[in-house]
Amino acid sequence: MSSILSRTPPIKIRRKLREEVGFGCPVEGCGSPYLSWHHFDPPWNIHPHHNPEGMIALCLQHHKEADQGAFTFEQLKKMKKHPYLKKIGKFPKGRFNWKRKQLLLLAGGNWYINPQVILKLRGKNIIWLSKDMDGFEQLNLDIYDPKGNVILSMRDNDWLIHTPFDDLECPPSANFLKLEVKSHNVRINLSFSQLSKPKLYLKFKDKMAKRTFERICEEIKEETITLC
Repeated sequence: MSSILSRTPPIKIRRKLREEVGFGCPVEGCGSPYLSWHHFDPPWNIHPHHNPEGMIALCLQHHKEADQGAFTFEQLKKMKKHPYLKKIGKFPKGRFNWKRKQLLLLAGGNWYINPQVILKLRGKNIIWLSKDMDGFEQLNLDIYDPKGNVILSMRDNDWLIHTPFDDLECPPSANFLKLEVKSHNVRINLSFSQLSKPKLYLKFKDKMAKRTFERICEEIKEETITLC
């Protein structure tokens, strides 16, 4: 059966599990939004299943600890009922550890290399870059609701959610974030990826003019490009 059933649960189950823990690791003091899926009732090696009542969303580190028996059955059940972020009344926060001298940014169908400000509205910076002491580019942004309240902010690759939301998806690889706020019809997708120049062109050739690709190759000397 284990050779037939994928260990990764279906989309609906994954969403239920991350919502259950407040979209962050439920272990006391953690709250990491980069979640994986732990089977404990019964354990996967005893009976492969995707029953959400016998599963819990954990960050990868605490998932590994759980696999070795760090948490008892009763402790896991308690964490499902009283996860850390819900107990302290906080929204998830996290960090992207992607640092490069040059980032290639794709936003709103436009390509950006070495910009300081990517988007500015009514005198406010919405998306912009900063550099750390080593000259690595870092992403900053503020996403607002129609009333002018900040939904999601990012400073130097550290991000924080400020308002109630419907769904947040962040894999353990920590290379993308998907946030949905239905009340404001807001869907935010942030991702980082590394591609060779040929693979970049093949992936986006239907959306990228040949001259645009040539300019990117001229501006970015490395053979691999970090796309945000």
